[in-house]
Amino acid sequence: MKCIKRGSSKKCVTMRQHGIDRVETFYEFLGLILFTKRVNEMFKTMMMGLVIGVALSSSNAVVAVDQEKIDPTGTWKWEVTRGEQKREQTLKLKLEKDKLTGVMIGRDDAETAIEEAKLEKDEISFKYTRERNGQKFTTSYKGKIDGEKIKGKINSERNGEKVETDWLASKAKA
Repeated sequence: MKCIKRGSSKKCVTMRQHGIDRVETFYEFLGLILFTKRVNEMFKTMMMGLVIGVALSSSNAVVAVDQEKIDPTGTWKWEVTRGEQKREQTLKLKLEKDKLTGVMIGRDDAETAIEEAKLEKDEISFKYTRERNGQKFTTSYKGKIDGEKIKGKINSERNGEKVETDWLASKAKA
């Protein structure tokens, strides 16, 4: 048994309680006490609490990002130039839950549904197929939504050649 005297009080501890056969100094004794089972269990509990706390705060951050999910619902407009002709294009999008749908407004305000519409974070893509003189033409749109703008690329085929043009759409004011 080893006794430690602090001021007027005396505390005695059996060394075998701590798995110690022989301790030369008080500091060795103190160091060994820090690594006893009880302290190790307390340390594990504190670390587990820390890990759980970090995990919960991280999941709150993910929830906050999801709450700020981009909603492209609305009318988008941009200008297309073919030759010397400029024409305004209109796209109406609707996001319900995770499903993106929409229509392109063509000549005489005819609506044609878009296909393969996808929204992943701020990336949007879809295809638009129109028919003219018995032939089908498919145009692919891919862009990044930044506030009230979509910036990306339009890919189509003309006279058997693939054509890529810049796409800059603006959300129309409601």
